[in-house]
Amino acid sequence: MMPFFRAAPFAIALLAVPALAANPATSDNAGQSSQTAQPAPKKAKEKKVCVSETSMGSRFATKICRTQSEWDQIRAQDREGIEDSRGEGRDR
Repeated sequence: MMPFFRAAPFAIALLAVPALAANPATSDNAGQSSQTAQPAPKKAKEKKVCVSETSMGSRFATKICRTQSEWDQIRAQDREGIEDSRGEGRDR
């Protein structure tokens, strides 16, 4: 029973810390109006494209979801790897 009484004040203190951090009222921000602080513009969400891929040696397909720009970047890296292995684009 004694360890509980020793740990209780620490647990209460840990619960109070997020409450104090949630209200960061400082003297620097007190004079500014709420109109000057504008949130950063949100990026337009890209549509996710899901592909089922079967790895070699397995009969089970795994579903991989990425954005179209991520798929394009992966294809470009794969293309560069193939070109490097073939020796294309090298000076002879």
